[in-house]
Amino acid sequence: MGLVKTLEEIEQIQKVLSQPRALSAEMVSIEFRTTREIVERLLPPGLEPATEPTGIAYMGRFGRSNAHAFSGAALYLTARHGDLEGAYGLTMPVDTERAMLFGREMIGEPKRLCAMGFRRDGNKVRSTAVRYDTTVMEIEFHSSQVLSGMTLQRRFFHYKFSHDVSGVGLQHDPILVAVDVELRLSRVELGSGTLALGNSAHDPFGEIDIVEVSSATYTEGDLIGSVRQLATVSAKDFLPHAYTKIDDFTVLDNSNHEPWGEVPQG
Repeated sequence: MGLVKTLEEIEQIQKVLSQPRALSAEMVSIEFRTTREIVERLLPPGLEPATEPTGIAYMGRFGRSNAHAFSGAALYLTARHGDLEGAYGLTMPVDTERAMLFGREMIGEPKRLCAMGFRRDGNKVRSTAVRYDTTVMEIEFHSSQVLSGMTLQRRFFHYKFSHDVSGVGLQHDPILVAVDVELRLSRVELGSGTLALGNSAHDPFGEIDIVEVSSATYTEGDLIGSVRQLATVSAKDFLPHAYTKIDDFTVLDNSNHEPWGEVPQG
């Protein structure tokens, strides 16, 4: 394809972009309880807390997808928009640029580049996500029961927005997006597990209290998604939530320091 696309090429590109999928997946997930105060503080306008203050973390690797193979993770808090229940995405570390580009600008997924680790040893799985030498997420899973395959439905909320060209405020009112995912699981394992969240200026997820882990799961299968726009929210009201998917540039700014120094870890 050239720099300027033909109508046929545009149709081919749009077909891929409009059918998000992550296939041949191996994932570990931890469902956990946090506090209502944390959920109320972290949910942006347009979302309200669910009945219980819970969240879920996923970590895994995907052998096939719209953006080729990659490894990634995600951290969510349960929420609702009107009658729709789902989970709000706080962060989605991924280990390839192509995986980050697919979904970040188009549907607002808070993807960020990281170094991922995923290893299975017998009935144990350990997965890590590392940014700026800080482990921002880590799951350890111990399998104790194998179930047959199943199909599940999940809904995730994201916000599509962009910062103003001046660097002050947002360009437009953010769009609240719903991503409905069908998980076609060929293998499900239940067990016990732990979730650890790191804390740095760039990834301050350690401020989320994990009161208790309610379930731990290992799954294999395919994820098929569909996306729709739900609403727009006030740019002014959303602004305090608009900096979680970019690094802390007040820490990275070295314009008043000697050149070529070490990158601050935060």
